[in-house]
Amino acid sequence: MSLRNMNIAPRALLGFALIGALMLALGIFALTQMSKIREAGQSIEQVTVPSIKALDQINLLTLRLRTLSYRLMINREADVVENSYSQLTERNNQIDAARKIYEPLIAADEERAVYNQFVQVLGQYRQLENRMVELSRSNNLPAIRELINRDLLQTMEQITTAMDKLVKINTEQTRDINHAAAEQYSTAFTLVIALLVAATVLTFFCAILLTRSIVKPMNEVLGVAEQIAAGNLTHSIRPEGSDEAARLQQAMAKMQEQLRDTLQQISGSATQLASAAEELNSVTEESARGLQQQNNEIEQAATAVTEMTSAVEEVARNAVSTSEASAEATRSATDGRDLVLETVSAIERMSNDVQSTSVLVGNLAEQSRD
Repeated sequence: MSLRNMNIAPRALLGFALIGALMLALGIFALTQMSKIREAGQSIEQVTVPSIKALDQINLLTLRLRTLSYRLMINREADVVENSYSQLTERNNQIDAARKIYEPLIAADEERAVYNQFVQVLGQYRQLENRMVELSRSNNLPAIRELINRDLLQTMEQITTAMDKLVKINTEQTRDINHAAAEQYSTAFTLVIALLVAATVLTFFCAILLTRSIVKPMNEVLGVAEQIAAGNLTHSIRPEGSDEAARLQQAMAKMQEQLRDTLQQISGSATQLASAAEELNSVTEESARGLQQQNNEIEQAATAVTEMTSAVEEVARNAVSTSEASAEATRSATDGRDLVLETVSAIERMSNDVQSTSVLVGNLAEQSRD
């Protein structure tokens, strides 16, 4: 899915979530490696070091047993002898206590086998030690001397050999643990550095993608806006995706199209207006010519009016004379009208008489038929 099909907010959230996931993975890995190194340290602290300390204590106590045996052979004073007996018992108890500490810490089979050999030899040594005590109680110094210089010495050498093997095994275990911890540290350090570099590169790559997905369409929209501001409405806009920048590009493309249509309409209207202006100019010129002609005609009419004024004055003078004649004619007409009215009245009377006569004649005619 293209980043341009996502809105800017979810896109940024996805980018930061990816970076956070990388940092979380790096942190978990680092903690895991640190835990392994810590386990190695705890193994040394809780197993190897206590094992070596217990072995050192056992080794020291066995040497003290050897010293007490020589002391028992050399110093035969009663209180010294009794003190040596009690110290032998105490040292053996301390060895048993150290063994109880050491036994649960045994991890390797080889170490277990050597330790079993040590326990066996230690048991033999204690049997010889008990025999030495019996010989001491019987005050048999030659037998004590022979036992110490031969059997006890050989057994002690076996104990020392077993102890040296156990110390060597624990030392090797410590070295192996240290080596493993060093390798884990080196591996963890290398991997953490590699993951840091990878996370940094991936973060940088995500930042570039996120920035480019926002800045590139915005620069395109800005370029189109500058072209529109400069009066160029022919620049092509191709929106990609469905984010805010794409919707802004769509709105800009629609605005550019509407501006282009508006300008085309204005251009058409301007063309029509120019044609109308030309027609108006022609009409104005024609009107000017008509007005000039009317002006000429008015001047001619003014001349004619002047002439008519002179004629009217002449007619007025003639009208005065005519008026006087008309008054005389009016009086004559009035007299004639009176005569006509009298004549009409006489005719009406005659008509009435004729009608009466006609009725009488009709009546007579009817009587004659009877």
